[in-house]
Amino acid sequence: MRYLLKRKSEFVLLMAAIVLFFCLSNCGDSGNNPSTGTPTELEGTWVGSPVDDSYDTLTISFNGNTFSWSQYGQEVFRGNVSLNTSVTPRQADFTITWCPQGCPYVGKTGVGIYKIYPSGDSVLLAGGEPGTYVRPTDFKPSS
Repeated sequence: MRYLLKRKSEFVLLMAAIVLFFCLSNCGDSGNNPSTGTPTELEGTWVGSPVDDSYDTLTISFNGNTFSWSQYGQEVFRGNVSLNTSVTPRQADFTITWCPQGCPYVGKTGVGIYKIYPSGDSVLLAGGEPGTYVRPTDFKPSS
């Protein structure tokens, strides 16, 4: 699934695109995971909706080496992110440390690639379901 996201700031919302690398569904409890680490190039909050379903909403917040993933205003994933900026395309590994009760992804990692556009306000991200460890080689939508 692909998402069209906007980078959220105190002053403006900017456009971004993302290819979803998680299956988002069926969860609803609370957890605890403090944010740590130094800011990354993805630092901040990204907000948008799927390219194929404009009725859904998505928010991804990055704080140092941690992230929070929400849909329809409810947090569905929390965890650690590791970025490799020394390769092209850049790589992102998302390790799930919390998701609501019944979610099968805790302890699993979703691996992906990303590209930040020259304007710095857009990012394209592609990846696989946590636990599959299959990193895409390009940004083409999967068939």
